[in-house]
Amino acid sequence: MGAVRDVRGLHAVLKRELGFPSFYGLNGDAFRDAVTGLVVMPRELVFTGWAELGGTTPVGASEPRRLLRRYGTTSPGFRVSYRL
Repeated sequence: MGAVRDVRGLHAVLKRELGFPSFYGLNGDAFRDAVTGLVVMPRELVFTGWAELGGTTPVGASEPRRLLRRYGTTSPGFRVSYRL
């Protein structure tokens, strides 16, 4: 995946890895729209190096994490793991 240094970079990786459409807006609203109706989400997402992103952009890193947690409450069996 490579080093992600900011929230825009995180959204770019999410777009690429999850197959979001070309018009994906690289922000929280677009992320919510994508995971709730534009793509088929995998049953599990594993993030590595999350602590590094949280250290450089704590607010930006918390938004996708919050959205994934919320998505998990409406999608039984969905799991997210965060590894150092």
